[in-house]
Amino acid sequence: NVPDEGLVEVLCDAAVEFVALYLSGEPVGCFELQVGRNEVEVIQAGMVPEHRGGRLERYLISAAIDSAWDHEPDKVWARIDGEADPHYLLLYQRAGFDVTGRAERSIGE
Repeated sequence: NVPDEGLVEVLCDAAVEFVALYLSGEPVGCFELQVGRNEVEVIQAGMVPEHRGGRLERYLISAAIDSAWDHEPDKVWARIDGEADPHYLLLYQRAGFDVTGRAERSIGE
């Protein structure tokens, strides 16, 4: 989540790619990539609540990964909050991602 005052800065950053998924003219999801020299991070990917858990969610994750590889990096990775939505961790694992580390944070960090 980006505060409103920082949103313009993020969207104007040449290293950030933001893509929205529409269904019948309505936004239903989006993903954000951070493009580096040799790697691309899937910063976030998510659906609006009424479209979570369906085929569109798998399509969104697949589109994010494909878009990341289009930049021809050595590495594509994602930081996933498995506690908040363990379903996304499973989607990334089904797409071929491996868990390479875990971290715990206290509320307020």
